[in-house]
Parts: sequence; C-alpha cells; structure tokens
Amino acid sequence: MAYQTSLGMLIDEVVYEQLIEFMANVDISREIFPVEKRGEGDSIKIVKEGDWPEAEVVAEGAEVPIYQPDYVEFTETYKKVGYRVQITHEMITDQRWDMIRRAARKAGHQIGLKMSIDVLREAWGSAGIQTYTVSGRWGGANSDEIGDIANCIGLLSTKNYFPDTVVVHPKDYARLAALDEFIHADKLGESAPIRRYEVGSIMNQNIITTPMMSENNFLMLDREYAGVLFIREDLRRANYNEVTRDIEGQVFFIRYREAVISPSAIVFATGY
Repeated sequence: MAYQTSLGMLIDEVVYEQLIEFMANVDISREIFPVEKRGEGDSIKIVKEGDWPEAEVVAEGAEVPIYQPDYVEFTETYKKVGYRVQITHEMITDQRWDMIRRAARKAGHQIGLKMSIDVLREAWGSAGIQTYTVSGRWGGANSDEIGDIANCIGLLSTKNYFPDTVVVHPKDYARLAALDEFIHADKLGESAPIRRYEVGSIMNQNIITTPMMSENNFLMLDREYAGVLFIREDLRRANYNEVTRDIEGQVFFIRYREAVISPSAIVFATGY
C-alpha cells in the first residue's frame, strides 16, 4: 500500500493526536499517583515506608535517637503495554476517516483504562487502612455520604496525612452530585481544561470518577505521599507494513510501574 506521502503522514498525525486526546480523557492514573520518569534499566527499586515514630524531648547532652520508619525495599520490572491500530488500503482510498479516527480513539481509550486499573488495584490492594465500613448504600435512606467522607478524612489525618483525592464509580458520583455540598468542576474557577473524569469537589476533596473503580466503594488518598507512577518510556509509536495483507498501521507502547509508597496515606472504603 505504501501511503507514506503527505496524506500518509497526515493520517499518522491524526491517529496519534486522536489517541492522545482520548487516552487523556480516561487515564486517571496520573491523577492518583504523581509521575516520576526514569531513564535507564528494565526494573525499578521501590521503597515502601511504615509509620513514622513520634519526636521526643531530648535532654541536654543526651544522645538523639534515630527516627525513621520501617522500610520494605523490593524491585519490580516495568510493565510494557501495547496497542495496534490497523489501516487498510481501502480505508484510505475510500476515505473512511471516521473508521480511522474511531480506531485511534479506541486505542487511546483502552491504554488509558489499562493504566487506570493498574494504579487503582495497586492503591486499594496496599491501602494502610481498609477497615472502614460506610453508613449505607449512597443515595439510600440510611446513607450519610458527608459523614463517610469526613470519617475517612479523619482516619488519614490521624496518620498525619492530608487527603485531597477521592475516586468513585460514575454511579456513586451521581449520588454525590445530588448533594448541596458538591461543587461541580465547571464552578471551581480553575483555568486548566477539565477532563471527563474530573467532576468536582466536596469537603476539599477532588472527586475523580472512572468505571474502573468498583461501584459501592471509594478510594481516598493523600496524592502527594500515597504512591508514584514510574514511567520508563512514555507513549511511543512505531509504523508497520504488512504487504501481503495490504495493511499499514501504527503500534503504540508505554512502559511503566505503579507503586504505593506510603500505605497509610490511603483509605479504601467499602461495605455499603
């Protein structure tokens, strides 16, 4: 097929731009854990910390005790996620631009969801406080959504963390949005573009919604300390050509590793 003309290069750019746009709209991984880019190696050494001991009064001339948490150190290999977009000769000659855009959007959507679920599973699987049971099914007669959020804030505060992010399922977001205390994202006055998952705020908590979060549960965390998304190689594309099938396309790769650093900076609330 060999469509590497000005039209072909334009198609490449459109596919890439569409993928990036739709990936950004669903990928909440970078909103849960801050990104730290690494430039070498096939693995990452991760240090997970326990609780910090309290400071003590030291008498004049006395030896100062060592204050540091218990650390657990381990090494993880980077994950490599890939997705392929195929473009046939007929899609070009018949000008099926809608199909090309749809394929690119779906690729971005799926890569974004994959990274999201990986980070969510790491967060709720390593949460330092997992015993909180909420009042009842949100939106129900016995539910106390504000009380549940306040109690989880209290749990993290007792560990000297300051939560700022809550992740919920879209159905649970709908229940929060019905509360008078909920501030919708378009009312927050921020200049940055609003992503589809950035829905608003309640009790100074940034509410993130994703179908990758299980319904009837929510995740609360102090984003600054909870974990890190280590990225070895951000989104990369490579063109390919299958002459016998009259197909060209692009393959997209990303290498990363998600890791909880401070388990006590996370609450996974469930039970309603």
